[in-house]
Amino acid sequence: MAAGRTYWWAKDAAWIDRDAIVELGETHGPAGPLVLDVLSGMAKLENHAGNVFTGYRALARKCFITAELAEQIVHHAAQIGAIDDLDVDADGRRFRCRVSGWQADQRKGRAADRDAVRRERGAEADDVTEQDAETHASSRTLTHPHVPVGTGQDRTGQDTSSSLRSEEDDARPPAKPSAMKWRGKVIKPDRVAVAVEILNAFNETANTGYRPATRSGKPSHDLSRILGAINDDDRITLPIAERMIQIAFSRPFWQGRPHTGVVFGPGVASALVEEAVNPTPAGATNRSSRQATALAGLLANEQTINERQAA
Repeated sequence: MAAGRTYWWAKDAAWIDRDAIVELGETHGPAGPLVLDVLSGMAKLENHAGNVFTGYRALARKCFITAELAEQIVHHAAQIGAIDDLDVDADGRRFRCRVSGWQADQRKGRAADRDAVRRERGAEADDVTEQDAETHASSRTLTHPHVPVGTGQDRTGQDTSSSLRSEEDDARPPAKPSAMKWRGKVIKPDRVAVAVEILNAFNETANTGYRPATRSGKPSHDLSRILGAINDDDRITLPIAERMIQIAFSRPFWQGRPHTGVVFGPGVASALVEEAVNPTPAGATNRSSRQATALAGLLANEQTINERQAA
């Protein structure tokens, strides 16, 4: 819906009560729901079934927050299903996603608006007595009830009406791991299985819940970082990866919610895998100190790269 250069989109009056929105608010404060609200507005401007293409810095500017916080909220929203099909560009600065339930909300909003217009036009055409008009309006209200935006959705934002369920959700079941593609090539099932097990180990240590794949079957951003690491260094098996995770979390350099890049990002992974594969013998304090210093420098450099990409 648009008037001149002002664009409007339908929004459930109880949107703030949906479980995903509540979780984002409880975790990130007002910025959590605001990011989803801004993404919904951007989806209307693109007007492509709830899809959005933007950058963390641009999103942060619209929400009056930092780019780092915007990235954390976007990944958290993808984890709990508030947005789907998150796909981050290789430079780590821009991303694509689809706002969950957005298209269904728009259909119901337009349907409610059409019903309201029909009732208004019908009332103007009724040249009857006041009593007859009241009776007639009551009859039409029962026949064509005004359905508020949000009817047919539970608090998670999922559409419970089969007639209004998003065709995209029906047509995009999670793909089997063997069908996953990364960098345009089909990934071998055994490599996918190892990456998923490593992601599970990371989730257990970090107390996160990152998913291995988007609803369209693509590897998630966090799984992609792991795939990149094991593709660059075939020494990274599940036991080695578990040691890398333990080493990184024994001296964390990040702030806030960690993602897999703090262990498997470029530069960080190469230093951690060396320490995991060749642990320093007990008593070699000088060498251990030099290794720790070098690793700390690499970790700090990775953090700087991440911050620049997010900006």
